[in-house]
Amino acid sequence: MERRDVLRLTAGAAGGVGAVTLAPLAFAAPPGQDAETRSLRGELPPGAPDFVYLPVQVPRGVRELTVAYRYDRPEVPPGTPGNALDIGVLDERGTGSDAFRGWSGGFRDTFTISAERATPGYLPGPVGAGTWHVVLGPYTVAPQGLRYEVAVTLRYGRRGRTPEPVYPPERARGRGRAWYRGDCHLHTVHSDGQRTPAEVAEAARAAGLDFIVSTEHNTTSAHAAWQGLWGEDLLILCGEEVTTRNGHYLALGTDPGTFVDWRYRARDEAFHRHAARVRRAGGLVVPAHPN
Repeated sequence: MERRDVLRLTAGAAGGVGAVTLAPLAFAAPPGQDAETRSLRGELPPGAPDFVYLPVQVPRGVRELTVAYRYDRPEVPPGTPGNALDIGVLDERGTGSDAFRGWSGGFRDTFTISAERATPGYLPGPVGAGTWHVVLGPYTVAPQGLRYEVAVTLRYGRRGRTPEPVYPPERARGRGRAWYRGDCHLHTVHSDGQRTPAEVAEAARAAGLDFIVSTEHNTTSAHAAWQGLWGEDLLILCGEEVTTRNGHYLALGTDPGTFVDWRYRARDEAFHRHAARVRRAGGLVVPAHPN
């Protein structure tokens, strides 16, 4: 089934607005139905807010959630930004940092979450009843506007069991003070990298590295993806590349599973609060790509 809804904002109205929430997609879980899909189409003008929240009313008895999206990419004059639309999702706990369930930016056009597994960039876990939020992030919008379509599919049935995450140890045994070689900024298929964690670990050993830091864009999903890949010869630390609209910075060596939110601009004066979270989690804050 298809549901049409068009978000209309003037550039003036959108100025200074960080986020907007659309009307919800409602699911009824009809008896005997294995799956149900609802879709929404909309349009974003130049000057749209940084984030657009699409509420999804998830009933009880959902085994798996899949989200697919697409958007138009019209031709633009040289030097003019085209359309770029990021995507992620928050679960039934709301729209705060504790509801984070994944982010793939503009690197995937579909993702799936269930108790047993999730698409890289997303966290496995039960699809709980309540209002989830698909997060759309119009990074840039062409002068012609940005037309998009989001389709949400719920599959009903008995939930599986969520595996306990296995994180890499934060210390390597038998090694004292010395100079060590490592890579503090890398990406895998859990964000915009081309290699799996296993391939990255193999390459790190081949390069003679002593340590690497997992720094995916805006997600912690890779923290539990290194099982069996570390050893006394290779220390694997956790972190995140926090990619805001006004620049990027690295959270290095944080406690495994620590998520650092990125939904703010410099004008919000929120950096110090998030940097303090990194430090409380035992990490370091290092500028990566300031604009």
